[in-house]
Amino acid sequence: MAHLEAQGTERVLTVHTMPQHNRVTEQLNGVLAKKVCTILYNSRLSHFLWREVVNYTTWLKNHTLTKALKGKTPFEAVHGNLLNLAWLPTWGTAHGSMMWIHQK
Repeated sequence: MAHLEAQGTERVLTVHTMPQHNRVTEQLNGVLAKKVCTILYNSRLSHFLWREVVNYTTWLKNHTLTKALKGKTPFEAVHGNLLNLAWLPTWGTAHGSMMWIHQK
C-alpha cells in the first residue's frame, strides 16, 4: 500500500456486485459502446462482428495516449517504448485472406 501511495496511486474501493456505482468503469463502457456502434454504422458491416469491433476498439484504446498517464500510452507505461501503429489498418478496409482447401 505504501508503494502505491508513493507512486501517486489513489485507492478507491467500489462495490463489486454493483458496477453502476463505479463511475469510471461505466463511463469507459459507454464510450466503448458508442465507438463500436459508430464503427459498425460507418463501415456498413454486419452486427455479428460486434465482438471483433469491441476487441479492436479496446486494443486501440490501450495503445493510444491517455491523460491519466501524462501523455503516455498504457503500452508505453508498461513496456517503456511506443508501439508503431503505422501497420494498423482502418476498420472495414478490404484485406486479402487465404483459404486452405482440404483435398482428398
